Amino acid sequence: MLGAIAGFVDTAGFLALSGLFTNHVTGNLVVAGATLARERTDQFAVRIAMIPIFMVAVAATVLFVRRLRAAGRKPLRPVLVAQLALLLAFMALGVALDDRLDESWAVLVVGTAGVLAMGTQNAATRLVVGGPPTTIMTGNVTQMTIDLVDVVAPTTGTVDAATRERFVATAVILFGFVAGAAAGAIAMHALGFWSMAFPAAGLVAVALLSRRE
Repeated sequence: MLGAIAGFVDTAGFLALSGLFTNHVTGNLVVAGATLARERTDQFAVRIAMIPIFMVAVAATVLFVRRLRAAGRKPLRPVLVAQLALLLAFMALGVALDDRLDESWAVLVVGTAGVLAMGTQNAATRLVVGGPPTTIMTGNVTQMTIDLVDVVAPTTGTVDAATRERFVATAVILFGFVAGAAAGAIAMHALGFWSMAFPAAGLVAVALLSRRE
């Protein structure tokens, strides 16, 4: 579910915000270089600004998780609620400024909310959720390929159970991300920023599942 949410928001945001990535720092650096080469200094500035904004989201999540754990509270649900609030802000700002998104200042305002939401998920995956990343697929594809080789041609003649489990978990997240990316493209085209209601509902579902767990 978290992989699908990341794929959905990143793709939908990319389409709506003139090629801005909400959870892909590398992508924003690449696009920043391309816009600078085209002498679009306003777009370059917006994409570079996303880097410290992303870092703020990660740092805030780290401090939030530390405070919750120090108080003896489990941090997963509060972090999901924080991300949900930011994602709803992303939706609201996108709807309100939809007709101004050809201007760099509007892209900056709306993109900031999206980057804060996905920066929170990036940090939460490492700090709370564990397992393979749910937002960055380059490392996942690399690890999945390594594990696939170990499964198909194990060095010791037997497949390590942890390797098999990691391969399956990574494959599921990758599939979810791709499915979410496709859904995000279709939904953004059809519904605009109202489509953010779908990943918001997904976060609610994850929070409810974590509560039952």
